[in-house]
Amino acid sequence: MEGYRPLLSVKGMSKIYHKREVEIRALDQADLEVRKGEWITLWGPSGSGKSTFLYLLGTLLQPEEGSYRFEDEMLAGTESLGYLSSTNDKKLSAFRAEKIGFIFQDYNLLEDKTALENVMQPAKYVTKLKPPKEVQ
Repeated sequence: MEGYRPLLSVKGMSKIYHKREVEIRALDQADLEVRKGEWITLWGPSGSGKSTFLYLLGTLLQPEEGSYRFEDEMLAGTESLGYLSSTNDKKLSAFRAEKIGFIFQDYNLLEDKTALENVMQPAKYVTKLKPPKEVQ
């Protein structure tokens, strides 16, 4: 049944940071499946890898290991279409704009823009734009 097929599937995802000669495994072999309509919570102490995992899911970081499938597209792993490479910034931007959204802990506002301009900024990157009056 289609309702049982995962919307998002992660298998064996790892992220390793290197600080001088020290290897820090921020995420180690994570698995996750989320189906359409499900809600999840990531919960854990500071430094446990929650933000890193979200950045990986949002394609803001690249994993060292594992696979990541969203809908029917493999975003990371041996069968991926190479989305998570620096040569595919346009594909990644389109994926982020059309498929996912982020609300950061910090504001991340553009200081030289008004509140309305900050709110309307993401619309510049979406291919299915609404008329500016409707966005306002």
